[in-house]
Amino acid sequence: MGSSPNQIKLFFLLFVLSLLMITSLTIVVFAVGGVEFNLIYTHPSPDYFGSIGIYVVPLNVSDVSLLQQASLYVIDSAGLPRYSYLFSSIPPLVLFLEQSLGITTYSIYYGGTNPYTGFIATPGTPQSIWGAFDDFDYNTGFWSTYNSILGGGKYEVGSGGWLALNTSYPQDFLHIFTVLGRRALKIVLNVTEGWVIIHLTEKEFGDWEVIFDGKDIYFIHQDGTPLRYTIIYFNKREKTLISAVELKRSNTVLMMYGGANPYENYRVE
Repeated sequence: MGSSPNQIKLFFLLFVLSLLMITSLTIVVFAVGGVEFNLIYTHPSPDYFGSIGIYVVPLNVSDVSLLQQASLYVIDSAGLPRYSYLFSSIPPLVLFLEQSLGITTYSIYYGGTNPYTGFIATPGTPQSIWGAFDDFDYNTGFWSTYNSILGGGKYEVGSGGWLALNTSYPQDFLHIFTVLGRRALKIVLNVTEGWVIIHLTEKEFGDWEVIFDGKDIYFIHQDGTPLRYTIIYFNKREKTLISAVELKRSNTVLMMYGGANPYENYRVE
């Protein structure tokens, strides 16, 4: 079957010269329910270091219904938001803008509350970013090709052939990969250093059925750095979890659960 024009997404780039830092009041409450979190590690070619670019990021998503543009946001390793856009839910693809490319990490959240709605890069607005997607079922005219055959949802590029978007664009697309994607609960506290007690019940948390046996629970910074922790009490039937986490220069932690625990050695018995 062929594709209709509305299956083709095309929008244009307006680079934002400077990102504005948004500050918000500290909310001393626990987040309700589970959001999903992907940690993205970027390692572009040194040829691009310091330049502006757009990352095209595939997400590790457990439930596509969690992917909503209004709830998705991207922050860098310093906790600053990036202009981003949910390019496609199927497959899950996100675009976000980086003003100075380098080796670093980003955190992508969705399924919860978005504190950075001003950084949604909606097409047609001044903060929009450029991207193109084609399912390659028929010739849309968006692509210039040589020695390439179109069909079956793909282009087959022959020897010496090429495929290029026929719209000028000053930077290359950079493709990276997801290294971590599992359930997370974002918790904001009123202190930034030392050990704190976190008490979760059905009122603060709604994903009890996803937790395995408590051994899958661990805690990290938003940049993916693991934190020392201990599980004081866990009862899935009672929907009660009491834990302690050692904070380090941040009042925000992510409680990871529902998957393998790579940081069991950070658990203090």
